[in-house]
Amino acid sequence: MDSDASQTIVLVEDDPGDFELIRIALRDGKIRHALVHFDDGKKAVDALARMEPPALILLDLNLPRMAGKEVLGALRADAKTARVPIVVLSSSDLPDDIRECYALGANSFVSKPSGFGDFSAVVASVARYWTELNRWPT
Repeated sequence: MDSDASQTIVLVEDDPGDFELIRIALRDGKIRHALVHFDDGKKAVDALARMEPPALILLDLNLPRMAGKEVLGALRADAKTARVPIVVLSSSDLPDDIRECYALGANSFVSKPSGFGDFSAVVASVARYWTELNRWPT
């Protein structure tokens, strides 16, 4: 993404509690991007096909209607979202999940920490890295 990239972060997360924690973490971390939330994979894929590519997608693996790995594959197959950074943010730390997500094109895989303080710091750090620190070729 270049400097004209959307100022939106898309969160694909079905757990209302995790959604709220992520929303608070982004706010408290002073991440200024708008947050767009989808609570199932199918809704996310359909909506992302119609909207401007976001600056970042945070993707859970365990989703209704279309699992996170399927979402990842669909987004990477679409030219519109093929280069959007996708960070898998999951409670899984299984080596097979990690390998498969990277094979499908994830830019990063982060296991959700259990405590709010750690969770909040990780989410804010990930968002800051991909939206402020990372530089893309022009």
